[in-house]
Amino acid sequence: MKRMYALGAALLVAGLLAGCTVTVRLPGGEATPAPDPTPAAVAEVEPTPRPVQATPTPEPTPTPAPEPTSTGEEVDSPEVFLTPEQYDVYTRADKASQPLFGDTFWVMYQYGWDYSDQPEVSRQADTGTTFLYQILEGENATLEYYEQQLLTVFTPAFLEEQGFDWRFISIDGKLAAADIGIGGNSELSDVPDIFQLISSDDNTVEFYRIAHYTIPRDGESTEDYIARRAVSYDKVGHITVRLVNTEDGWRVDAYGRPSFAGPDDEA
Repeated sequence: MKRMYALGAALLVAGLLAGCTVTVRLPGGEATPAPDPTPAAVAEVEPTPRPVQATPTPEPTPTPAPEPTSTGEEVDSPEVFLTPEQYDVYTRADKASQPLFGDTFWVMYQYGWDYSDQPEVSRQADTGTTFLYQILEGENATLEYYEQQLLTVFTPAFLEEQGFDWRFISIDGKLAAADIGIGGNSELSDVPDIFQLISSDDNTVEFYRIAHYTIPRDGESTEDYIARRAVSYDKVGHITVRLVNTEDGWRVDAYGRPSFAGPDDEA
């Protein structure tokens, strides 16, 4: 009997070492299954992570283009309906046009030129009128240079319409300006101009520059008139501005200065 117990114990140990379930049948009893061995250390297995789905980057919301200015709408600046190139030409025209409307000698202040020591020269213009011309001195003070500068802003037709050919001539290779001056409109109000688009396409843009005029009243003092002119107006003047697209870019083909214009004619 002792041998049988010893043999059974030996088999049990062998089975445990082999990692098997061993059934030992003892005399006079039922077979008792041996328990599975418990491993000394069970390696923990990291769970496989789920693949991370990339979050799609949302498309940026496009900035809506500004609505075009409606024809007839009054705005504070023509920059609202002009392209940057058109607006640049328009703003340059305001300065460049001064000698073409009023005092021709404004050109000296614009380019840093000066009066020549030479006396004025009398010349008859194509219009039949005789003018005295003052010769100008300074760097690039030639008719060719000055005309070239103006043609970066205006069309040749506009310069002709404004009398460029008789306002400025060449004398001994130097620029000479007709000795004329035209006073501005003293009724021009200090109220800012407004602008109104007439029409616009790829070739032509036309709009109004609307100036304001304050008319003196009978018996009104100069001080009261100046104070009223600073904040109010009595009439408006619609000055047509036209830009055209040429081979050399946009140019001003029609222009007017409020100080040399006036209110619209009354019906």
